[in-house]
Amino acid sequence: MMAVKVKNSLENTALELFGLDASRVQNISTSPGIGQMLVEVTLVPAFPECPRCGGHNIVVFNYTPRVINHDVLTDRKCTLIYNARRYKCKDCHRTYGEDNPFAMKRQRISILTGKAIIEDLRSPNETFASVGERHHVSATTVMKIFDMCVSYPVPVKLCRVMQIDETYSFKSDDSKYVCMLLDYDAQSPVDVLPSRKRSIWQLISESFPEARETEWSTSRPICTGPTGR
Repeated sequence: MMAVKVKNSLENTALELFGLDASRVQNISTSPGIGQMLVEVTLVPAFPECPRCGGHNIVVFNYTPRVINHDVLTDRKCTLIYNARRYKCKDCHRTYGEDNPFAMKRQRISILTGKAIIEDLRSPNETFASVGERHHVSATTVMKIFDMCVSYPVPVKLCRVMQIDETYSFKSDDSKYVCMLLDYDAQSPVDVLPSRKRSIWQLISESFPEARETEWSTSRPICTGPTGR
């Protein structure tokens, strides 16, 4: 199937925004508006082999429009309507979708927007909320992208003295609170656990054999006045 012929400069700009080669695009249209730009795109069918039986007797089954936020313009919001194609194997009747080159996995934002969000979060002056507002997404979405893309260093040994505290967090899946572990000597974080349940401490014991011989004690400093109250 022939690729689309770019008709105007807006369509050419849209191809550049998404990093697409014109040979991969079957149809593209742009619809500029006040404060936003809509781009609708359909890719050239690739007819990949069936993931179940490996067959090549493949036909187009249907199309599903997917709305993807692609916030790379400084003066307006850019939204992509991607007509995602589904294929059907005529041998085993399996249906499956084409590869999505635009969006992050299980997200409604583009890959380039995700990279821009991670780059913004490098600044210590930024918050999840401020980055989300800039890229027209929620703070929760920014946190999910951060968790997907950023790996945390894994401690190799227990510290000499470890402080434990529980703090409120709306991000935790298990509870409203997370358990923070802090190296007392270095005054640096060791880990953030989803809760302080006994099962969590069992995982720590399994990860660090020396934890089984560790002495655990509770310390609660109390400030008293001149009268001892």
